[in-house]
Amino acid sequence: MASAAQVCAELGSVPDPAAEASAAIGSMARRRNLVFVVTALGAFMASLDLSIVNVAFPALEHSFPHDSRASLAWVITGYSIVFASLLVTAGRSADRLGRRRLFFIGLGIFTVGSALCGLAPSVDLLVAGRFIQGSGAAAMLPASLGLLLGAFPSERRSQVVALWGVASAPWPSPPDRRSAAFLSLGPVGGGCSSSTCPSVPSDISSVAGY
Repeated sequence: MASAAQVCAELGSVPDPAAEASAAIGSMARRRNLVFVVTALGAFMASLDLSIVNVAFPALEHSFPHDSRASLAWVITGYSIVFASLLVTAGRSADRLGRRRLFFIGLGIFTVGSALCGLAPSVDLLVAGRFIQGSGAAAMLPASLGLLLGAFPSERRSQVVALWGVASAPWPSPPDRRSAAFLSLGPVGGGCSSSTCPSVPSDISSVAGY
């Protein structure tokens, strides 16, 4: 017969299902929070670069006095053109190559473009860096949303996407910051109301009684 000490040791080695479930839930919550932080930061960087150079335009004119305003304008518009033109292609590529892989590829490209912009001795290299930035941002944005939707359950997606939308919304220049603060409340309010309010009937005639 087993001694009392052996029985207690065997009982102590039996795993506790409740403890394991609690640890698994905590690990999943931490993973979801990490996914949200990383994807929101990526979307924030991609959208911030759409308008942040507007603030630095006077400094660009001072740094490159021999270049025309039309040439310097490409520093602003070049990013937007490349970013918008590659969004659809990048979204399709994320589905085929993998969202995580494309997100980090885009992040690497964006980082290289940012380094080139910071070190550019001429407007031509600065515009080239902005083109590279735009292509990297186009890869990050749709991949980040796909990663976010895959990490959270369907009942929480509306709130999470609303918060992600605040980060990815285009940020205006400083004179319009108050307007941006009010506009950023739109996605949050829409996401919260869609999860708490009853759905609106798709057929308006049912409301009118016809």
